[in-house]
Amino acid sequence: VSLEFASRVAEAIPDRGPLPGREHAKLFVRDIVHGSMGFLLEEGGGQPAMFPTLLKETVEEVTSILSDLSAPERAVFEERLGRSDPRFIAAVQKLSKTLSNSDASARVVGDRTALDMSVDDVHELNRRLNEIEVRDSSDAVVGVLLGVLPEAGKFELRIEGPDGQTIEGDVSEQMVQRYLTDSTIKDALQRRVSAQIRTVQSVRNGRVIREKVILENISM
Repeated sequence: VSLEFASRVAEAIPDRGPLPGREHAKLFVRDIVHGSMGFLLEEGGGQPAMFPTLLKETVEEVTSILSDLSAPERAVFEERLGRSDPRFIAAVQKLSKTLSNSDASARVVGDRTALDMSVDDVHELNRRLNEIEVRDSSDAVVGVLLGVLPEAGKFELRIEGPDGQTIEGDVSEQMVQRYLTDSTIKDALQRRVSAQIRTVQSVRNGRVIREKVILENISM
């Protein structure tokens, strides 16, 4: 829930460290579900909202994502996997592994969306996600910094070499702060720099399903 909430309040989910908006994404245990091991969760505040809150919409979306990932139709799983952030997939991997190791079934119920997973469904989800490897690497790349858009959290860099390949992706939160406070970063635009680039991939059977490229730092 925290990861999905962060994707709604920030341009990009950081791949390590605290998540944006985490203080507003907390759910509190209101009651215990009797007859099984479960919890009734609610938002803080204690007052009913006239309109759906962002956190409520986030919980509904997370339930929908889990439903797609555990759908009997493999095509539904594949389509959702291709749209899901690698860090989110890693979190669902941990959840499914915990449930599968306990031979547990699961039921998630929201206002509009409900998900029922039998023990076999949980094992199948865990098996599917075990096929996915989340790779995380960081490399120094030399090239010309074409642009940094701190508001959008994006960058472009033309790699030095005969191919002159241009890469683009997200800017880390730390890099955004540095760009806003350090005038030397603006001076680096259209100049040769050494950039620390982090790449996070969801991979299955050697094929990249989804990739994120993050600019973490630059030096001139």
